[in-house]
Amino acid sequence: MDSILLQAEKATDELRNEAAITKAAQLIDRAKINNEYNYLFYGYDLLGQNHLYLKDTSVAGEYTSKALDYALKSKNDTLIVTAFKNRAAWLGLSEKSRGEAIKMYQSALKIARKSVRDHIAAPALDLASLYHKMAKYELMPRNLREAEENLQGLKYDVTKEEIQLNILWGDYFKEENGNNLVAEYYNISYNLIKNRNDPALALDFYPRYAQFLNSIDSSQVAYKIQVEYQKIKDDLENERREEEVQKAMAAAGADELRRQRNEAELREMLVDEKLQRKNTQYTLMFILTVLMLFFIIYMYISTRMRKSLIKDLKYKNTELKAAKELAEDSVLAKSEFFSTVSHEMRTPLYGVTGMVNVLQNSKAADGFHEEFDSLKFSALHLLEIINDLLELSKLDDNSFEFHEHPFEIDLFVREIIKSFEKSQLKNSNKIHYIPEGDYPKIFIGDSRRIAQVLINLISNAIKFTVDGDIYIRLSCAYLEGSMRKLHFDVEDTGHGIPKSSLKSIFKEFNQIESPGIERKMGTGLGLPIVQKILRKMNSEISVESELGKGSTFSFDICLQEAHPQDFENENLRLLGNSLELDKTLHSSKILIVDDNKVNRIVTQRLLEQKHVVVMTAAGGKEAIQLMLNDVFDLILMDLQMPEMDGFETVIALRKFDSSTPIIALTASEIHTMKERLQECGFNDSVTKPFNLQDFYALIAKNLSSEPRIPIS
Repeated sequence: MDSILLQAEKATDELRNEAAITKAAQLIDRAKINNEYNYLFYGYDLLGQNHLYLKDTSVAGEYTSKALDYALKSKNDTLIVTAFKNRAAWLGLSEKSRGEAIKMYQSALKIARKSVRDHIAAPALDLASLYHKMAKYELMPRNLREAEENLQGLKYDVTKEEIQLNILWGDYFKEENGNNLVAEYYNISYNLIKNRNDPALALDFYPRYAQFLNSIDSSQVAYKIQVEYQKIKDDLENERREEEVQKAMAAAGADELRRQRNEAELREMLVDEKLQRKNTQYTLMFILTVLMLFFIIYMYISTRMRKSLIKDLKYKNTELKAAKELAEDSVLAKSEFFSTVSHEMRTPLYGVTGMVNVLQNSKAADGFHEEFDSLKFSALHLLEIINDLLELSKLDDNSFEFHEHPFEIDLFVREIIKSFEKSQLKNSNKIHYIPEGDYPKIFIGDSRRIAQVLINLISNAIKFTVDGDIYIRLSCAYLEGSMRKLHFDVEDTGHGIPKSSLKSIFKEFNQIESPGIERKMGTGLGLPIVQKILRKMNSEISVESELGKGSTFSFDICLQEAHPQDFENENLRLLGNSLELDKTLHSSKILIVDDNKVNRIVTQRLLEQKHVVVMTAAGGKEAIQLMLNDVFDLILMDLQMPEMDGFETVIALRKFDSSTPIIALTASEIHTMKERLQECGFNDSVTKPFNLQDFYALIAKNLSSEPRIPIS
């Protein structure tokens, strides 16, 4: 690259622009391989100089800009000074950009004065030359003197800069009418150029010198200078023409050599054509043979692999069939397990909730209404947990339903918080309800499902928070029409959840495991149920948590705004139905069939509170005997009884009584046996433990004279 650079610089000095451009391009190609920024600068700088000389100013501008970019990348102050100077020279060609050119010259001088003082002269002289073009002669001496002082201390050849300095002094004194000094400086410049044999400087200076000599009546010397100028110009043109002739001759010689070589190659091709044809045939035969061999081997291997894959596929199919049967058995076992657990848990729970209802309406409840309400709510919540355990399996199918009705949102949330009054004291926590902004008070939705979500989230917050605070925040955004988007945040100041557990907390039966968190009692079903309910409501739950600072669970629910009148009408309807219900139940005669004594007593007390005449039977045979001897308005029949279960009993009763309404009273999951209940002759069903008002309403419906409603 050094060699190419020297050739390019020499060609530039000798005004052999085409050769210089070719060499500069070669230098750039070599330098680009390893990003040699120094050589890339030299290459583009030389391209800029040569195109500038050829008056191809637009291209010269692109190259000087690239040269400046690479000089800056090289972080070499010498190259940066040169790049600023050459870029300024290009900008100085246009009157519009001469102000920018002056700034570039000044930048070059600033860097040179600081770190490369031996390069002060060049930008100082170029700046003085620009001031001369702009007719700002008074600014020239300062730069000329700085250049002169700089050149005096330099050891290398500065003849070119000295020539430029003397020419510019002559130009300056010419404008200041100092002809004697002009002649002195121009004469020094002329002798230096002649001794240096610099055609570029000669072609630039000689016409100006001859013009000055003519102006001071030295026409003979001026003529001599013009003759020398013309000779230099003719010599350069002759050199260019000679180079072009040499190039043409070289090209012609190359064409002749190429033609002779082509003739020899043609003869060789004609001699070897037959041999090549035979070789080609042999090669093709060999290739075809090899391809056939590969094809045969491929078919053999493919056949063996196909047989092996078929064998593996049959084996996998057998395994999959066995796994499918095992999964079906597992699902059936799970269903039976849930049914059994449901019955065994609901039966004693029915006794608890029933006794609470009985005591609430007795004199024993005086002064303890609030305690009974909390006990009742807790029992009902326990029932919800049992129901959730059973509903978990049907949350993913179409049997899951919503039951919407008007409800007051603030009252609803406060009642949920109130139910936690005792449990929040366990860990010395405080629950805060923070409604944010204005929003409607009454909405239409399934409040029971929303309560499931909030109760699970608040329970978790209480469980993992000690001596802290739990915040329930509610805000509302307005959507189209009467739809509103409610946003809930349940925030606690508890232990927080490790990042490693955030993805697994929504898995069924999963409990948080962390060295800093004590393992808590629970089924691990709360959050999975919350997530599945919200997805059924087209929503998602999100969680943000930090260990030691607490957790925040958030979700949105879209509900329809209800008019306050709708809420009042609903309350009036319930009140009217309650009065009609009491009238229907009063003095009716009902038979209770249940093998569990506690359940019989509870159901009997609940009905007697409505002034119902009640008789009981401990089994199916006793019930049949009573039916044969007496008449009843309705029968409440338990399903799971020893000796003779509820199904068998109803089948026997229907043989002689097809009109008395019979309601299945069971602790088992009812939705799996609806068809069987209808086939046996049941009119309706209710699951223990039940909502008391719903229980009374169901009995009243079946006691009325309206047509019987099929089991639902």
